[in-house]
Amino acid sequence: MSSKNETFIRHADSGTLGYGDIFSDVFKRHTEEETARVFIAGTPMTTPQRKDMLVGWMKPYLFLRFFIIMLLSVAALFFVSLIYGGNKYTLYPGVSLFPCLVPFTCMVLVWELHIPRNIALYEVIKMVFVGGVVSIVTGVLAFELIYVIASVNVEARWAGLVEEPAKLLAVYYFLGSRKKKRPYILNGILIGFAVGTGFSFMESIGYTFDQGMGTGIARALNSFSGHAFWASLYGGALAEAKGEDNLSPLHLLNPLFLVYFILAVVLHFFNNMNLGLPFFADGIISTQHLILTVINLAIWLVMLRRGVNQIVGIVAAENGGLTAGIRHGEEAASFGGDVYFDTPSGQSRYKEETVWYLQGTSGEYAGRRIDLYEGMSAAAGRDGRQCMIAFPNSPHVSGKHCSLRFSGQNLIVQDLGSSNGTFIGGQKIQPYTDVIVPEGAVLSLGNESCSFRLVRDRKGII
Repeated sequence: MSSKNETFIRHADSGTLGYGDIFSDVFKRHTEEETARVFIAGTPMTTPQRKDMLVGWMKPYLFLRFFIIMLLSVAALFFVSLIYGGNKYTLYPGVSLFPCLVPFTCMVLVWELHIPRNIALYEVIKMVFVGGVVSIVTGVLAFELIYVIASVNVEARWAGLVEEPAKLLAVYYFLGSRKKKRPYILNGILIGFAVGTGFSFMESIGYTFDQGMGTGIARALNSFSGHAFWASLYGGALAEAKGEDNLSPLHLLNPLFLVYFILAVVLHFFNNMNLGLPFFADGIISTQHLILTVINLAIWLVMLRRGVNQIVGIVAAENGGLTAGIRHGEEAASFGGDVYFDTPSGQSRYKEETVWYLQGTSGEYAGRRIDLYEGMSAAAGRDGRQCMIAFPNSPHVSGKHCSLRFSGQNLIVQDLGSSNGTFIGGQKIQPYTDVIVPEGAVLSLGNESCSFRLVRDRKGII
């Protein structure tokens, strides 16, 4: 676990988490493996245990790359349209994509902030489109019903009284899934944001084609005080009200949920109400929306803090304290990856499992353990740039000394042509030859000053 991640966790625990802590790794260089770990999170094979939720999690960085790719794509389409006089094959896709720039970028950001990693990306995509359609259709039908019953067209400033309940319907459906337990506040924030993004995306395209590109640009820039953020507020509050229980209509009466839901409706009201404040940037950005953006992001940070604090509290409780939880994360991360379930989310809370690990008996890892899991593959050596398991202060260990692979309950070691050899039970193994390490045997790199014992144990996991 990096020192920046530890600072993030400490600030969350003390209630001082800020946007600076969230975005501090945006420009940090990341490997393809790290990016792959972000996108495969949330599947039954890659959902971390409760005690391991902070292990392997990385602060957001992909959202900026996503934004740049989308922005360049839109710019290319419009450039070609200008050259060829508004060619429909480039203009229309550009018009459709531009209002999505901010909502989808923020959606990726919230996905990266989803520390529990128990919702897969394909589920998020489903929530965006299915949730968006459900909430749009429900909202349109509600507007029509009001007109039929009362012969009244709902004014724009009162739209939140119809649209927020419409989005809540979709949030309730996804959060209340009986097949998949979603007990965390960050679950609700992510689900609400996905549904709100879908609503914003579909509504913005309609407005842009109807009223022109200026409207599309304005809606994109004003998305920071828009549907996705509002829905994520009461999505998080509803998840907190629900907790470990199955979601029921009674949770809609929870005071915390009601506060955030009413707050979302109020923010929606002032967003749609013309307060007569001045515009700038050719009438695209208003002072009103800038003020609302600051207020909205401040309120949203409070909800995000609640979500992160909940996760930090759970990890601390599961590991016997926050310091122990951070240390556990450092030890697991030093092996180069996450510690994962091999069962679907929502299964029985506890089960017995055979656990394999390497217990350090001498050298830099003395007294520490490296957990082994199915499919694990890592290099070990003195060079931390090439090896997931690094021994920078062990002169007898080569830069890239050996490889470790755990498959079918077997630890397989291969010496990579090291200078001082790799030993199993005191016997030197042949280079570039796969050798299975017997249970209880001692594995040594270079000499006995850097050794591990292979241990099998059984434990109950959450």
